[in-house]
This record gives sequence, structure tokens and C-alpha cells, in this order.
Amino acid sequence: MIQTTYSINLSIDAEEFSITLCEPSAEQKARIESFAKEKTKEFDARLQDEEKLGEIALRIEELEQTLKINDALCKEEGILQKINLLIESKKIVKELSDLKRQKRQLSQSLPLEEVNAVFEEVMRLKFQMLVRGDEKERLASTLLQKGISFSKLWKEIESEVSVLHQKKSSD
Repeated sequence: MIQTTYSINLSIDAEEFSITLCEPSAEQKARIESFAKEKTKEFDARLQDEEKLGEIALRIEELEQTLKINDALCKEEGILQKINLLIESKKIVKELSDLKRQKRQLSQSLPLEEVNAVFEEVMRLKFQMLVRGDEKERLASTLLQKGISFSKLWKEIESEVSVLHQKKSSD
């Protein structure tokens, strides 16, 4: 027999909750995936920003090293070489300034807390769609009251379902 609902007992501190977890229907699964896909566009943008920040940091380090080398060479070289090195250094300082400004702007894009909040929205929708039972609302209220994330709840639910699958396999 293929099981599509699971009766699960959860406890938070001293409170007990009996809920029923339902496997998602094709429509529910599509809705959750669509919602998650929409929300992950924000993740993708953040990841691209993180990659750009890494590239910028490497370029800044490279340019700063070049400036140090130019400074050392200026102490050793003749007047013509010094002029060329100073012109190059001036261009490097301008590029460094531009890169540091870009880095600051990218660092202010979608903060990690907002990324986590988006993920929580997906987990909350999953909870609303797949969890049933008389104690569902009390569980949701308790989670919010105690500051427990829906993602943490899902880890616990998935653990319980795994235990139920193992029991069924051994029977």
C-alpha cells in the first residue's frame, strides 16, 4: 500500500500536537514549486551579487598590490619610468575607487535576513497546504510565539516521516 497521509505527533517544550501530513497533490506541488521559483529569483540575484563581490574583491587586491609594486619601483627608477609609473598608478587609484563604490552598492543588495525570510515564506505555504488537523492553527501559533521557524518544523516533520517509513519497511 502506498501511504499519502501521515499522522504525526510533535512536541514543543511541554506542548503536544497531533497533525496529519498529506503528500502534495500534483496541483499543490506545482503551486509550491511555482511560488518557490518566483521567490528564488531573489536568491539567484543575491548569488550573482555574491559572485560579483568576490570578483571585485580579487581585483581590488590585485590593484592594491600593483600600487605597492609601483611605489617600490618609483624609488628605484629614473625620471621617465617614474612618470609612467605615476600615470599608471593614477589610473589604478581611479579604478580602485570605482570598484570600492560597486562593492558598497552590491553589499547593500538583498541582505541574508531577507533571503531567509523568503525561504520561510515558502515553508509557511507548504505548511498551510500540506498539514491538516484540529491542532494545525495552535501549532502555527506556538511556532510564531516561540520564534521557531517553519523550516525547523519541516526538518522535524521530515524526520518523523522518515521514522514512519522505516517502521513500515521493517514490518
